[in-house]
Amino acid sequence: MGLLPTRASLSPWTAATLTLALALPLALALALALALTLALALTLTLALTLSLTAEGVKRVVLELGGKGPNLIFADLGLELATAVRP
Repeated sequence: MGLLPTRASLSPWTAATLTLALALPLALALALALALTLALALTLTLALTLSLTAEGVKRVVLELGGKGPNLIFADLGLELATAVRP
């Protein structure tokens, strides 16, 4: 009966090193999982926000040169858009 040790005899330094060696990979895996989850959540939130706001956006052409810049919308019509104003 006396051949097996009844308790482990590790120095405090060895015990701390083993604890850190076992805990560090788990902490890194959890940090990586959290970072990936947040990145996915932000991507999905941004995609949803852009898709909801894009429904009300009109395409415009901006002409910002000269003294009188004009905003010309696609549904204005070519005649009205090119008419010379006094």
